[in-house]
Amino acid sequence: MAGGRVSATFEALLDVLAANPRTAACVAEHRARSGGRARFGARTLKVDGRMFAMPFEGALVVKLTEARVAELVAARVGAPFDPGHGRKMKAWLAVPPRDAAPTWLELVLEAHTLAAADTKRRTR
Repeated sequence: MAGGRVSATFEALLDVLAANPRTAACVAEHRARSGGRARFGARTLKVDGRMFAMPFEGALVVKLTEARVAELVAARVGAPFDPGHGRKMKAWLAVPPRDAAPTWLELVLEAHTLAAADTKRRTR
């Protein structure tokens, strides 16, 4: 996300997610929160307060399981996410924009499902 601007690709993804009943509330909350000053978490998609996706330097970053991230890295879909301090976050995957499968939409929906399931487990 160069210069604090969200890429057109991520904005197009948000438009698709806004039309999906599973993710519409997350997008509405994201858009209400991200209109102001850039701060940590302002550009993330969340479900019940849990971050599951965000744009970062032109890439999409999604939170999955460590095993799924390793699988996608091995398939050259993306790379483990490094927020800039030299330490990779094992459960986060950075995916550059491209047309190859899995798409950003598929990955965001997968990450949303995991975050929503984790939220349900924590409230029991």
